[in-house]
Amino acid sequence: MNQAQPTAHRDDQGGEQFALRVDGVSKYYGSQAAVDDVSFALEPGTFLTMLGPSGSGKTTTLSMIAGFTAQDRGSITVAGRDISSVPPHKRGIGVVFQNYALFPHLTVEQNVAFPLEMEGMRRREALVKAREALEMVELGNRAKHQPKQLSGGQQQRVALARAVVFEPPLLLMDEPLGALDKRLRTQMQIEIMRISRNLGSTVVYVTHDQEEALVMSDLIAVYNNGSIEQIGSSRDLYETPRTRFVADFIGESVLLPCTDFGDGTCGGAGWRGDAPSRAAYTPEGRGVLVLRPEDLALVPEDDGAAAADAAGAERANSILGVVTDVIYVGSALISLVEARDGRELEVRTPRSEAALAVRRGDRVRVSWRPENAVIVPDDMEEARGVGGELATRQILAPGR
Repeated sequence: MNQAQPTAHRDDQGGEQFALRVDGVSKYYGSQAAVDDVSFALEPGTFLTMLGPSGSGKTTTLSMIAGFTAQDRGSITVAGRDISSVPPHKRGIGVVFQNYALFPHLTVEQNVAFPLEMEGMRRREALVKAREALEMVELGNRAKHQPKQLSGGQQQRVALARAVVFEPPLLLMDEPLGALDKRLRTQMQIEIMRISRNLGSTVVYVTHDQEEALVMSDLIAVYNNGSIEQIGSSRDLYETPRTRFVADFIGESVLLPCTDFGDGTCGGAGWRGDAPSRAAYTPEGRGVLVLRPEDLALVPEDDGAAAADAAGAERANSILGVVTDVIYVGSALISLVEARDGRELEVRTPRSEAALAVRRGDRVRVSWRPENAVIVPDDMEEARGVGGELATRQILAPGR
């Protein structure tokens, strides 16, 4: 299996040196694999988000890195040091949880100083460090307060300050913003990115919120059924998904089962057009054409020339249908179109093109440019059968 091999940092012995390396890690509960043979490596300063539905294995992976859960197979290395059997409190890793886990009987500065005192630092020095960390999260004026006197967003900042007070090279975050409202979540996303960059920390962040992942991450690992289906930048995952699950999970998508006929064209039920250049992932010519709603255009059904122009190709890459609904969402109009085979297509038209909008009941062609499409395998087993292009188990990911 071919694997991505970007330039890595190297230690004095010439070996590869990463901030975090996870090799073949698995966790079983009975015969059920919660995490199945996951591997990746991160250069220092990388912000990696583990994204996936509940039960996909992302939190279990994070827990194994932190040392709260013992892996059944594989190894975990931090800065060249194998920590697979090291107790959690000796791993030198900062951890931030969703529930803050602040001590209610301690002041804010005492909460932040606590891990330093547990490492043997004198209280006076620990409190000085704690105040510096609180200044970093803009809570220096709350040092003497009790946690109950703070808002949810402020408590989460205290938890973040406690995690970074000893400047850990690796910072783990498990759904840290899940309990906050949307406005506070947005503020904290910016805060976390700023602090992690200022510290130069490598961050592994778990969330089920794809918008959060797209905004914050250098790299995203998409989990499904205990494995990583794809790892890459936000743009990589959105524009060039490699599996049907990733295409469907990241953003909105229109999926059309198709066949690549091998003559530069592809097609499915009720349509045929130019095959996209990114069609290398389809064994035996079968697959799914992935389109994004904003890359689709609407033209009247009888306007074949307009359909060809909208597609930007000699052939009309289009499918016929009837508009079933038009929804105004502020920045765009969303048109829902029922194709002749009963499939529903979503077309997103910018508000600036509102004059081109259609009405419910209109018969239309939904058109696209082939360069905006990608073909992916119909299932993960096919993806794994293609070979090195879809290697997902061992991925070396560069930092910022």
